[in-house]
Amino acid sequence: MALARFNGAGGRIVVPAYKGVTISGTPRPHNDARSITFWMQTTQSGAPGTICYWGNDLTGEVTDGGQNRIRMIQGRVQLFGRGSFVESNSLVNDGDLHHILFTYTSTATILGHEDFSSGNVHVDGSIDNGRRRGGSNLKIQPDGSERTDIAVRTPAEHVVVIGARPVGSGDITSSGSFTDYFDGDIDEFAIYDEVLSTGTFSGIYNGGTPGADLLALGQVPDLQVWYTMGDDGGDSAPGTMVDQRKLTFDGRDGTVSAGVSIVPSLVGYSKASTPPTETAPPAGSTVIIYGEAAIQEGDLLLAIASFNGAGTITTPAGWTTVMSRDVALMGGIHWVIQSRVATSSEPAYHMWTFDVDGVPRSGCMVSFRGANATLGDSAFAILTGTVPTLTNNVSGSILIAFANAQTSNPNTEEATANSPLDLETQHVSGVQVTALAAEEDLPIGTISGRSFSHPNVVVPDIAGIIIEGRA
Repeated sequence: MALARFNGAGGRIVVPAYKGVTISGTPRPHNDARSITFWMQTTQSGAPGTICYWGNDLTGEVTDGGQNRIRMIQGRVQLFGRGSFVESNSLVNDGDLHHILFTYTSTATILGHEDFSSGNVHVDGSIDNGRRRGGSNLKIQPDGSERTDIAVRTPAEHVVVIGARPVGSGDITSSGSFTDYFDGDIDEFAIYDEVLSTGTFSGIYNGGTPGADLLALGQVPDLQVWYTMGDDGGDSAPGTMVDQRKLTFDGRDGTVSAGVSIVPSLVGYSKASTPPTETAPPAGSTVIIYGEAAIQEGDLLLAIASFNGAGTITTPAGWTTVMSRDVALMGGIHWVIQSRVATSSEPAYHMWTFDVDGVPRSGCMVSFRGANATLGDSAFAILTGTVPTLTNNVSGSILIAFANAQTSNPNTEEATANSPLDLETQHVSGVQVTALAAEEDLPIGTISGRSFSHPNVVVPDIAGIIIEGRA
């Protein structure tokens, strides 16, 4: 899975063939109800940041500041138009992933004049209405005066924009001036021309995990546009964001500007290891682990260096120790697991040095993209093969483990997991190190019942940690 990352300084997606849910009633006459659903992650504060925008008033009564949009303001999400609004009670600029749903049913006495204070906002699956303004009690006019009639409109002039709002009037397409840029991530963005049912909403929220197939849920006829933000093979940034609904011939594809990038939303991994298997311990006292060309700046690197004997390990600069085994086990194997965030000028290899020459030694490295570089307290080191009960707090996480073993035939024996994705095995005579992803996309909550084993090794030395999803 992937998401769209907006840089807060020019990044936007413009939908030139779609002007939102308007008084034109497309595809049904006079239908002004709407639902806007998306996942977001941001730490933006200060100036407002526009998540999506649609429609300016044809008569010019609504100034730029009154344009209809969903925005971040003072840490909350807000459905806003000409002074009327409803916003979340919860702060959502905490850097965590949140699901947002706005629903609105028109209460206008004049067709097309809307009062957004009667809308509802849901955060992470629950109603979360905070402040409201508007309705029959208060209406803010362009000159600052207050009126009690309903006067916010959503006509079809401007097209839908994600990540910014236009400046000025006229038909805004991919060119033109914009402001109030969003700084953060947006995923699975969709607009419906009806209020979502409980069943549809529950299916989209999916227990807190992005990636539901909206075309397999209810209310597909009401779905007007849907962007998976990088999961379609045709998505590119800058370039095009492919509309999955394809309600019209052109598909309502979005035009993606510079300042938007597509990044993996779940932890993704590639593997990197030492050179080919040795049949005897090589001379020297180092383990050299080569990186892969696929490693990019910001990737989380996790490496293990292991040797069979007594002594100490000197680690390369820039690595942080996650855990280590400093006592002799299984005939004397020692190991250290370390992490590092890849830089823009990542070296071709990393080298661990032992103070004993010619000992059996090995190591391997795994890189994760879209991972949280701050490792939590979910690490474990075991000798039984059974992983202790762990807790996962973030969707899209991976349980990763390293298996250390002293084996007589390392070329054929590998560690296994009860739900394995074997990433990399590296061994020399007498020492084998295997990196295992025991499980991808862990469920949120308690994790139990995972186990590892190694052939012909009575006491495996297993160490691992949960790598949390989404940077």
